[in-house]
Formats: sequence, C-alpha cells, structure tokens
Amino acid sequence: MRVPVLLLAVPAALLGLAAFLPPVTDRLGAPEGELTHVGPALLLPLALLAVGVALAWAGWRRDRAADPARALGPLGPVFAAGFMLDDVQRALVVRPVTALARLARAADERVVDGAVEGTGRGAQGLGGALAGLHRAALPRAAVGVLAGALLIGLAAVLIGGAA
Repeated sequence: MRVPVLLLAVPAALLGLAAFLPPVTDRLGAPEGELTHVGPALLLPLALLAVGVALAWAGWRRDRAADPARALGPLGPVFAAGFMLDDVQRALVVRPVTALARLARAADERVVDGAVEGTGRGAQGLGGALAGLHRAALPRAAVGVLAGALLIGLAAVLIGGAA
C-alpha cells in the first residue's frame, strides 16, 4: 500500500502548495521578464509540511508496526470521519433535497394524478349518462324530444312576451 499512497499523496501535496504560489510574472505592472518574489505565504505551508513529514518519519522509524493514526490522539476519529464533512453535506444538502423530492412527489401524486384521474372519472360518468340516454327505448326517446320541443316553445313565448 505504500506505493499507491505515495503516488496519490505527493501530487496532492504539490497541487495544494501550488495554490500558495504567486504568479510568475506580473503582466500588468512589472517589466517583461521580471520575476516576482516568492511570498511568505508559501513558507508557512512548506514549513508545516516539513515538520509533519519529519514527525511521521520519526514515528515510523521508532516502531514500523505501530498504527500511525495513534499519533493523532483525540483527533483520530475526526480525521477518520473526514472532518465530519459527510455529516455537514448530509445536513445541508441531502436532507433538504430529499425533503423537496418528497414534497414534489406528494404534489404530483395528489394534485396532478388527482386532476387526471378526476377528469377521467368525470368523462366516463358523463359519457355513461349520455350513452344511457342514447340507448333509450322509442317511447322514452319520443318523450325526450317532446319535452325538448316544449322547453324551446316555452322559451320562445317567454322571450317573445317580454319584447
């Protein structure tokens, strides 16, 4: 496991240090080709890196079979849990998004599905009622036609009498 860890750790450390590097040339104000100085902001991370590497190396040299995580002491669980970032992400992202998804699903099931199913039931009920009237026997159909004619005549008399 030493080789894969080193293959991952070395580039990660170098890329992390690259964030503290100042720009190589200042194209806006410095004359062409003039290099800017390496700032003190780079010295602190490098010093901390060197101290950490020296301490880890010394601990490993004393007892090669020991677990290096024991040197972290009470901070071991915090490092093992990834600085509790999973808990933070769960609280700030996962739970709110899950709650929003539940709300959207409930709205879809109650409002959208309810409207679609209600419209379907209404159309079936109206179609069934009209189909029942359409299949009426001849005497009922004749009564329906006469009742309609009577209503139209009554409407004509009422409208004509008012004018």
